[in-house]
Amino acid sequence: CKNDPDKFCYICGEYVPQKQKVPITQNIKTCYFQYFNIEIKNLDKPWVPHTICTICTTCYQGLRYWLKGKRSGMRFGIPMIWREPNDHITSCYFCSCQITVSNARNKKNISYITLSCATRP
Repeated sequence: CKNDPDKFCYICGEYVPQKQKVPITQNIKTCYFQYFNIEIKNLDKPWVPHTICTICTTCYQGLRYWLKGKRSGMRFGIPMIWREPNDHITSCYFCSCQITVSNARNKKNISYITLSCATRP
């Protein structure tokens, strides 16, 4: 892939700077299942991110706060849905995201698209 899948969040699909991500742990898997009623799958595959964002209150903190009863829910009810891409040219989510040094510092400038292999929340 043009962009490493582990530079994206498994839950929201957004680009995650190195210092703002954590690996998916059993605790995160449990929280994820309890909230979304979906298991985190395919972590053994190279086309799936193996991290989630920590700074974004939507994902890591959002799940933790929801589990502790400090938040009623997250900003979306359906997480990113990952499927195996057919090829890197037309159906790879990570190759389709244009990550540059300038927009990596300002995540809101990165555009994300929905593909058959990656359905955004």
